[in-house]
Amino acid sequence: MKIISAIKTSLFGSILTIGLLSAHSAAAFEETTVKNGNFDSDLIVSADKLLIEADIAADLIAAGGEIDVKSRIKGDALVIGGTVSIDDKIEGELVSMGGRIAVKADVSDSISLFAGKAKISGNIAGDALAIGGKLDFPGDVAGSLRATSGKLILRGRIGGNVLASAGVFEIEDTATISGKATLGAGTIHIAGHILGDLRVGAGEVVISGRIDGDAKIAARTIRILPSARIAGDLIYHSPEAIQLSDQAEIGGDVTFMQSEGMMDREGGMFALAGATHLVLIIGLILLASAFVLAIPKLFPALDRQSRGRNLSCVGLGFAVLVGAPILIFLLFISAVGIPIAVLLVAVYFLMVITGQFGSSYVLGRRLISWTKHDATRKPLYRIGATALGLSILWLLAVVPILGVIVIALATARGVGALVFEVVELRTRLGQPT
Repeated sequence: MKIISAIKTSLFGSILTIGLLSAHSAAAFEETTVKNGNFDSDLIVSADKLLIEADIAADLIAAGGEIDVKSRIKGDALVIGGTVSIDDKIEGELVSMGGRIAVKADVSDSISLFAGKAKISGNIAGDALAIGGKLDFPGDVAGSLRATSGKLILRGRIGGNVLASAGVFEIEDTATISGKATLGAGTIHIAGHILGDLRVGAGEVVISGRIDGDAKIAARTIRILPSARIAGDLIYHSPEAIQLSDQAEIGGDVTFMQSEGMMDREGGMFALAGATHLVLIIGLILLASAFVLAIPKLFPALDRQSRGRNLSCVGLGFAVLVGAPILIFLLFISAVGIPIAVLLVAVYFLMVITGQFGSSYVLGRRLISWTKHDATRKPLYRIGATALGLSILWLLAVVPILGVIVIALATARGVGALVFEVVELRTRLGQPT
């Protein structure tokens, strides 16, 4: 079984979870701090703080707040945590999600990372997919790289193509891209070596490195420094005059293009919208995973509350979703109610997010139940069910009109179930509702 193969099919681990449910129905789930020894079968483990120092002959699936993996893994690895550190070697593929990820291990296959901040200093034998706030690649990637981040730094060798977007993109002088590079960013600094063609759309582009192919650049500011070497043609579009050093070497022609036409602009807009939507879904899945780990009984409780009274949950949820903003507005226009209004804004946002996650979990759990497995028993099952439901809901969200209706109904249903759960909880505690 290949974990990453399933990830590539579903993008978010949804199909992966269903596959794991089938393959690991009898697997033990154990909370622990340290795992060592030898494991001939898959290791599935979760804990707040987890240290894994075992020899694993199959796959590793780990979730927790702080995870440190110092193991040689002969299979694939799925690691989800707040802070993740992975050393030694992974002979299969790696998928990791977390706030901060450090990968020092060499990976014999592909890697997929979703992180707030990630540093990949190990060597990757396959392709790399990375989405995060800051991504740093000191290590080598034998295949192609696809990445989206706030800041992206390449320091090693990329054996294939690079397709990336970032706020700030830096290709250091130690970096080499063997294929073509298609880049979009606010600011791009290219000091390394690109063996193929370069295509860039950015606010500012600075080139001081070497490009063996053609360079096609659309940017507000373009600077070609004295050390730059472009073997092919330089084709650019810019509202400002290009800053081209006399010492820079251009092997082909230098061409200024007035416009690339509406088709290219529309295509770029659709590509940007698609990438933004993808990042939104992944961000929601990460946040939902944190909810599952922090409040493990919440989503099963919302599932229980909605059974047999879906219409009641939807009606109550819509009442809250519509009524709360009105109440907040009235409090804001009254001087004495402003502190309460500010608090209610935070509560309202939390209810909306929780309601949507709860409905996503219910949808995913019911789909997983068709495989005859219970998705309520273990955190990884609940994470997978929620990821599956969120993926479906937000993929439907791109459909005009229908998408808005689906998201609204799902959110209202979850908010209604949350209100019922709060009322029941307060009643059990003997407090007035």
